[in-house]
Amino acid sequence: MRRIFTHLLFWTIILFWTSAIYDYNGKFGWVFIQFNLVRLPLMMAATYLVIYDFVPRWLIRQKNYLYFSLAFILNFIVTTLLDRVIISSSLIHDILSDTGLVFRFFNDIPILRNSFVLLSIMGLAALIRFFKLYLQQERSKHELQEEQLATELAFLKAQINPHFLFNALNNLYSMAIQKERDDIAAGLENLSGVMQYLTYESSADKIALEKEIQLVQNYLDIQQLRIAEADDATISFNIEGQPDGRLISPVILLPLVENAFKHGLRPEQRCLVHIHLLIKGGHLDFIIKNTFFTEKTSTLKQAGIGLSNVRKRLQLIYPGQHQLTIERLEKFFITRLRIDLPTMT
Repeated sequence: MRRIFTHLLFWTIILFWTSAIYDYNGKFGWVFIQFNLVRLPLMMAATYLVIYDFVPRWLIRQKNYLYFSLAFILNFIVTTLLDRVIISSSLIHDILSDTGLVFRFFNDIPILRNSFVLLSIMGLAALIRFFKLYLQQERSKHELQEEQLATELAFLKAQINPHFLFNALNNLYSMAIQKERDDIAAGLENLSGVMQYLTYESSADKIALEKEIQLVQNYLDIQQLRIAEADDATISFNIEGQPDGRLISPVILLPLVENAFKHGLRPEQRCLVHIHLLIKGGHLDFIIKNTFFTEKTSTLKQAGIGLSNVRKRLQLIYPGQHQLTIERLEKFFITRLRIDLPTMT
């Protein structure tokens, strides 16, 4: 409601300001209010195109100032021409009949004045919108940094020396091999790989996609150990395309997989977790289908802090270069993530 009121106030001020510019002798105030009221929808359309499309797309997300300038100029020229068509129409001629003024399509002074008015409105609105979005983006970055610092602090407080832990895992692995417990040995080896990745490699800005895929595979192998032979659970992980030479932000896929297991597996129930990873062109598509148990999780809001963190990271690391959707389809959750992936240089 406040936003609507702000917009109404802005355009009311613009309407009276532009009317005052035309009615410089103060005799025909109401006439020029009608005159500018007819032209106002065109000005509003051109202005909203700038502030809700050009500014977010090319100034905030892509930071492509050339494209923004070209789009702004083209929008300004087209709007100016359409405005001249409106001004030279019979409707405007009837409104201005008492003033003795006649506006034609080609008229040097009115064209310059109209262009100044339109340029002022679009420029002012674009400037306000840019700073608003810029401040929102900086605030989001600051909040994410604070959240990451808090997470790192909590991790450090609870952290066991990773070298000690890796040595302990290796000792347990050797004991499992000696006792011919291959399943336990495989689980310990996968757990060691996951911990090593999270401890030493997750701090990098970008990591090889092959390593991120291996992290997911190790996690799936660990989850297989908790499934009893009597459980009716199906877990699959399909990869289509070549991950070679692709880079991705580390630990961006694992929380989605964790969420699927958290809400999709239940002992003595028919369960499904199907993961499909497709690399095609410059995109990665990561699709997860998992069972959904109403008693355990009733809304998408219960997905946890991990999923919320992934959304924020995607917004900062891949602005305008990703799509993340989660939907419920009968008894299943479908999670779809698409990311534009750079190649190694």
